[in-house]
Amino acid sequence: MIIIKKIIEEIEHAAIEKITKKVNEFGNKIKNGTSNADNFITMNDIENNWQQLKNETEKTYAEMVKQMIDAIDEREIVRKKKENTGTKV
Repeated sequence: MIIIKKIIEEIEHAAIEKITKKVNEFGNKIKNGTSNADNFITMNDIENNWQQLKNETEKTYAEMVKQMIDAIDEREIVRKKKENTGTKV
């Protein structure tokens, strides 16, 4: 179980890094788009960027959960369960 815990922590860390990068990119687009009055970002662009950020974040979370589920060694869990209940493997 320690190995699975480590794998899950690595998966979480990678997802958090990816999401943080996307949020920072979004923030930079807003900051850059509002810092110059001659090249001001439109509300439509802000909304489109926000929607893209939401979609990418949802996708990253879904990938993270799938990777966590895939990391589970069901055979090991079943074996330990059988050991604990006295059932022959």
